[in-house]
Amino acid sequence: MNPIDWPFRGPEAVHNGTLTFRELRRFNRAIYPAVWILRDTVLSPQQLARAAWLWSDRRGVVSGLCASALLGAKWIDAGERAEIIHSNRRPPAGLVVHSDTLAPGETTEVSGMPVDGGSESPYESLTRLMLVRAEFRGR
Repeated sequence: MNPIDWPFRGPEAVHNGTLTFRELRRFNRAIYPAVWILRDTVLSPQQLARAAWLWSDRRGVVSGLCASALLGAKWIDAGERAEIIHSNRRPPAGLVVHSDTLAPGETTEVSGMPVDGGSESPYESLTRLMLVRAEFRGR
């Protein structure tokens, strides 16, 4: 069995012959549709960002706290939900999708993923985080 860089897209791993369908289901678990990780794994914010990007079929832009983690922030809690800028407005549980429009130059590439380059001020980031948490709690 070849080593897999996880999180990974399950259908691609089965199609490439890296895993059989049985191995995929037995040793891994889906965190988003078509995105899998090893069972009993706790994802870091960087890995969560990669999972969200893979869910978007590699078309989204990582944003929010996961983007901050990819850009080097050390204080991001591992329990935060991933945020991504993408056109699909029906995200799975545990993922926040924004439909923002980014101007040229507002993104940077980190580990092969487009990342929102911090176009928001810290105040705007905090305000968005508070709104997302309030929305998550149903307020």
